[in-house]
Amino acid sequence: MLILLATLFLGYWGQKVKLFTKSAQYDFSTMITYISSPALILSTINSAGELGTKDEALTFLAIAFIIYFFYMAFSFIVPKFIPVAKESEGTLQFLMTFQNNGFMGIPVIQALYGAGAMFYASLMNVPSNILVYSFGVWVMSRYSQKEEGQLSLRKIFLSPGFLASLIALAFFILDWKIPQAAETFLSLVGNMTTPLAMIVIGMSMTEIKFRDCFNDWRIYLLMLIKMVLLPIIIYYLFGSFLSHPIIISVLVVTAAMPGPSSATAYATIFDGDVTLATRYVFVSTLFSVLIIPLIISLLNLAG
Repeated sequence: MLILLATLFLGYWGQKVKLFTKSAQYDFSTMITYISSPALILSTINSAGELGTKDEALTFLAIAFIIYFFYMAFSFIVPKFIPVAKESEGTLQFLMTFQNNGFMGIPVIQALYGAGAMFYASLMNVPSNILVYSFGVWVMSRYSQKEEGQLSLRKIFLSPGFLASLIALAFFILDWKIPQAAETFLSLVGNMTTPLAMIVIGMSMTEIKFRDCFNDWRIYLLMLIKMVLLPIIIYYLFGSFLSHPIIISVLVVTAAMPGPSSATAYATIFDGDVTLATRYVFVSTLFSVLIIPLIISLLNLAG
């Protein structure tokens, strides 16, 4: 986690000293979304069977859907004890429902538990991608008059991460493998994801004021709920359904991930609270370096 944090600050420093062009953040994000992250997910195909059985993979996927539906329902309660302006409630609900699976979750799981565990982390992309383009867009755009708020089935079902996760799952269920050369190629390209993702997050942090971020008590309360309390609840509710300790760890650690890096972009597009989204993503990303090891230690997870 400290290595990842150091890489994050490398991106922050590079942006501060203008080492990167103005379009670099967008270009890196595009590369992660459309090239390196899908390749990283597909590179898990041959190692998918290293952990658990097909039944456990399908059980994991079912639990992932249940967790996201729980997040969605709970997001309507959160504004009652985390006060925000009416027009900011959608942003708060978005932050309550989603976490940074693609840019941080999969790379962290890869670093902690290896490629076999990363396959399970990629399964979290299935409900996440479906709901971020449906429920996520809806809550963020509830007070928007822009046409961008309209849902798009194409965005839902043609998301590269979503498609790659489905392909990896299909290969696993059908006992298919990919050629060794293809696996090597996908791993080579996919391994760019971790440093690029951390650099992009660091670059985005240059656009906010540090002092204002740390003075907002609502951020800490949301982190406590989303990154500590709910992962613990998930562990005790669903841990018994999964026998392999690393698979259970993947489920809990992904739940403890910081705010989604897409939150700021969505808030900008759909008239959400950009300040709240940016502050939470920034502070939760920094504190995740402490929170994730704390959760692993507290619950005695595999590590």
